[in-house]
Formats: sequence, C-alpha cells, structure tokens
Amino acid sequence: MSLRSLILRNFWLKAFSIVLATAIWFFIHDGIREDAALHQFRLEHGQPQGYIRVPVNIQTEPGDKRVFRWDPTEVLVIAQGEGVALRRAIQHDIKVYLNLTAFHSTEPVAQPLQVEAPADISVVDISPSVVTVSVVSK
Repeated sequence: MSLRSLILRNFWLKAFSIVLATAIWFFIHDGIREDAALHQFRLEHGQPQGYIRVPVNIQTEPGDKRVFRWDPTEVLVIAQGEGVALRRAIQHDIKVYLNLTAFHSTEPVAQPLQVEAPADISVVDISPSVVTVSVVSK
C-alpha cells in the first residue's frame, strides 16, 4: 500500500479525529491551568486545612470600665499547617480578638478582627472577618 493511499483513505475520518484530539487536549490543558489557579492561595501544597470555631475576645485599655456587646461572639477560622500543629491549634492556640483601645463610638460599628496564631500555622480565612460592636454601659 502506498503512502498516498494511507493518507487519503478515510481522510475525513482521520481529519475529524485529529481535530477532536486537539480539542480534548486544549480542554484538559485549560482545566489543569484553572485547577492550579484555584490552589494558588494555599501557602504550602499537601498540608491539611482545619476549620476551627474560635470565640472572639476583646482587647481594651487597662482600667477601661465600659461594657461592650459584639455579634457574633464566635467565628470560623480556616487554618493550614501540619497535622500535629493543627490539632494543637484546636486546643486554644489560635486567638481572635477585637482591638477596642481606640473605640469611642456610641453607635454600633463594624470592627475588623485580628488573629494570633503560632508560627507553624497559617490562617487562610476568618468568617466573618468583621464584628458589630456596641457599648452597653460606660
């Protein structure tokens, strides 16, 4: 069988197969690229994530007699690190607090939260990241 007959025999079927294979390759290649973009926020691949409910504490000036109300009183912290470190963090190593040392509003105000975590734990997200604070009594 000659080379010419190998190419031209069932030519449209062969051309369709090449186009289809190329389209499939592009879809897979694009999917891999999007998957990499989704995981870009992770600091270190392969480390587990932990979802930890943490109470919100307040930080005020020493001697401040004001009483505050904040909502919500607990937040969800998404942390990332080694398995042992995450298990230890669940046992009160991660602290979330409101810094109210310069708070002087009489109306309820949304305040951003701050987080403290051990060096081997990376905090990925806090949900919600702001808390509504109001002064109950002065």
